[in-house]
Amino acid sequence: MATFTWTAQLTTGTLTIGATDKVGFYGTNFGDAITVNSYQDSTHIENSSGTHLCTTNHVNNTKYLTSTTVSINGGGSQTLGASVPTTAQCPLKINFSHTSAVATSAGKFWADNGSDVNTAPTDVTFQAGEQSDTSWTAAAPKSAAVTLTDQASATSHDFYIFCSASPTAVGDKTAFRLGIELTYQ
Repeated sequence: MATFTWTAQLTTGTLTIGATDKVGFYGTNFGDAITVNSYQDSTHIENSSGTHLCTTNHVNNTKYLTSTTVSINGGGSQTLGASVPTTAQCPLKINFSHTSAVATSAGKFWADNGSDVNTAPTDVTFQAGEQSDTSWTAAAPKSAAVTLTDQASATSHDFYIFCSASPTAVGDKTAFRLGIELTYQ
């Protein structure tokens, strides 16, 4: 049986992201607004009621600076590459597992409006990449997805994702969802 498990990688430890939990992009702290046309200063996990779940150790924050640079957890500009960010610094670890050994291919990660994979989030610019990518991808909608690395036959496959979001208008952004898909054989 095939299963995806989403995990938030915290500054210390990890937190499993439940089916109804949300990845939240905020200003300096949980609940703080992000200035229009700026990228988030913090990343958090909340449940479907809006309760903050990562209250002691927060999700690693990867902030888009330029097409090839990132700020990790509020640090200075770093050039994306083989070890920037590290797998441990990526905010999302998405595991695909299967009871039989399978290879993965044609993997994609994207953001959409929450109801149609072919429509970008409303009033949000979303950037993402897979660990070791050397540039960000404007990964919304699905047709613009980050291409994930094909993986050899195994029962468990980890994908480490860095991501960043910027509002293009004021207000809460509820028409926003992250997605992943792949082919396995």
